[in-house]
Amino acid sequence: MDASEARARIRESIGFLEGYRGFSPIVDDAIESLRVMDECVAEPTPEKMLDSRRRLSRLVQDIGPYRGFVPSLSENLDALVRWFEEAGA
Repeated sequence: MDASEARARIRESIGFLEGYRGFSPIVDDAIESLRVMDECVAEPTPEKMLDSRRRLSRLVQDIGPYRGFVPSLSENLDALVRWFEEAGA
């Protein structure tokens, strides 16, 4: 997956979560983290990569119990984990 596909998956995930904004602080934090990751993918630096990888790990952990209810979001997060691994983050 290239950076443009990673950014598309991030934007899709943000769009999905926007419908749940305000339901839980976890959702608001997830949207913010995804925006930070989008900036990182667009203009990566070692610091941004490390921060984004940590945010993604926390997001994957937070969504764990709900994976079955949000399969498209789960799939996007799994793809982003692979992208960051391949990018060397």
